[in-house]
Amino acid sequence: MEQNFDRCWAFTQGWEGGAKVTKDPTDPGGTTKFGISGHHHPELNIEDLTEDLAKQVALKEYWIPARCDSRPWPLDLLAFDTAFNLGVDDVQAIDPKASSWEGWLLRRVMKHIRVARKLEHSVRANRWGWLFRCYDLYKTCHGGEG
Repeated sequence: MEQNFDRCWAFTQGWEGGAKVTKDPTDPGGTTKFGISGHHHPELNIEDLTEDLAKQVALKEYWIPARCDSRPWPLDLLAFDTAFNLGVDDVQAIDPKASSWEGWLLRRVMKHIRVARKLEHSVRANRWGWLFRCYDLYKTCHGGEG
C-alpha cells in the first residue's frame, strides 16, 4: 500500500534519527543521516542528504524490494522497517515463515538475539535499541494504527 509509505517512513525515522547526522564509531555504516549510511552509499554526500533524496533511496532499496506495496498495514510497516534495519534478505527469510504480524515480530526479535550473540562487545550494546524498536513496533501494530 504505497499510501502507507510516509507513515512507515515516519516510524522508521523515529528510530534512525531523521535529519540528524551521526558518526557513531560502533556503527559499521559510518556517517549516517535518515538511516542512509555513507558506507553503503559512497556516492552520496551524507551530511548534505535531503529527506526527499533519502526517501527515494528508501523506496528503491527497501520499500520496493520488500514488496511493501502489496502488503496490508501493519505488514508493510514490518517489512519496510525490517528491510531498513536488517536488510531485504531478512524480509525474504522472515516473510514465508510468519503467519501474522505477531509471528513476524517474534522472528525478528529472535534474529536480533542471534546477531547480538555473534557481535563484538562494543556493538553488542546496540541489541537493547533493537529490542526497544521491536517493542515500539509491537505497540504500533497492536494499537491498530492503520
